Amino acid sequence: MMYCIVDVETTGGNPQGSKITEVAIYKFDGHAVVDELVTLINPETDIPEFITRLTGISNEMVADAPRFYEVAARIVEMTRDTIFVAHNAAFDYACFQTEFAALGYDFNLPQICSVRLARALLPGHASYSLGNLCRDLGISINGRHRAGGDAFATVSLFKLLLERNHGSISPDHPYHRFDRSLYHPNLDLSILKDIPACPGLFYCRDQDDNLLYVGHGSNIRTQVLNYLSHTKSMRAKKMLALIVHIEWERSGSALIASMMAACSIADLKPRFNHQARKPSGAFALISYTDQNGYCRLMIGKRNKKEDASVCFSSLNDAQQALWRWVDSHHLCSKMCGLEEGRGGCSLVPLGQCNGACVGSESSEHYNIRVNKLLAELDLKYIHRVIIDKGRTRDEFSLVFIGATHEIGWGYIGVDETIHRPEEFREHVQLSKFPQLVKPILKSYFESHHKPLKVLMLNQINQTDWD
Repeated sequence: MMYCIVDVETTGGNPQGSKITEVAIYKFDGHAVVDELVTLINPETDIPEFITRLTGISNEMVADAPRFYEVAARIVEMTRDTIFVAHNAAFDYACFQTEFAALGYDFNLPQICSVRLARALLPGHASYSLGNLCRDLGISINGRHRAGGDAFATVSLFKLLLERNHGSISPDHPYHRFDRSLYHPNLDLSILKDIPACPGLFYCRDQDDNLLYVGHGSNIRTQVLNYLSHTKSMRAKKMLALIVHIEWERSGSALIASMMAACSIADLKPRFNHQARKPSGAFALISYTDQNGYCRLMIGKRNKKEDASVCFSSLNDAQQALWRWVDSHHLCSKMCGLEEGRGGCSLVPLGQCNGACVGSESSEHYNIRVNKLLAELDLKYIHRVIIDKGRTRDEFSLVFIGATHEIGWGYIGVDETIHRPEEFREHVQLSKFPQLVKPILKSYFESHHKPLKVLMLNQINQTDWD
């Protein structure tokens, strides 16, 4: 997890009416500073005399300094994908937002205020101002009321606060204190700082190595910290008291993490995970091939022992949906069980049925449209490969979506070449629970995620892959 620890000096005490005169940013990885930016800023307005007396920054000092817009790109680059940390963070963050808004940019980062964090983790101090708190804790400030000195002191303070909270602070619950009494005495909270901030899964086990919970996310470390911070419900407290081991696994992409977690939960049945539910409903869409080779559809009662892609709570809902599909895919209402009797269906005279019911359309042509509907209902985006970042820089991750029950994921080296679609199968492991991962894939595509590349299996050539 990466933090940008910030301090600014300004021309006044109101972020909306003041301009920045100095900025300091220390990029901190939880252990050490890995990058820094400390610079005076020309505010393009006069600095009041009382501000000069407080900070020592005068109009003459900033006359040749860069203007904010000249360092804005560097600030954006440096703070991207970090957590904004400052002592009285609301002020510094608002100053940044005001300056960036004037440039037409929406500056937006998660925030942690070291004042609030210190109050939560270090109770009992008479004052939590940076100067007084650092004096109490033995932290020296080289340059009080200058951005560089105050920000660097905040780095030391934040590092101490991290250590006090077992090296971990949850971004979603930053002021939560890890109460040791809530956890199993053999759970080593110091391992939390070693969990990588990347997509993947985590596994919680008890002292007998029984699996308690499987979690996943685009940032494993954040997910674990957030999960360990949920201490309000009795169920959560019961599980936290049992956890002794936490393991994790990188997945490369958040999509693969979601699918791996769904399958692990279904296969291993962890004690505290809710099992994924199969589609519910009393009625289902059923397909079968008749003696003449036509693919027929009908509404029937759902067999709860079998997977069904489309289910309905009532017969009326099912029939209305089937009528819509008959219309949209130019199908025969009689071949779909919506009409009975001798002769053709009522849609033939209207030109809305090509006559499969009276033998005017061959089964080969008719079945193309039926299978297209079934494919769309089963999984809208079939015959594709999703290529995204791998677990390391030397590989890509693959999600393979083949036929109805061929969904899998795996990895391939960045230097490998694919010539034929079937070669992708050599690099993936097919899911044992395709019905559980289909909703995840549907949600992925409908949310307009942007992987590195999506390839159609029937259009793959070496140029596409390269």
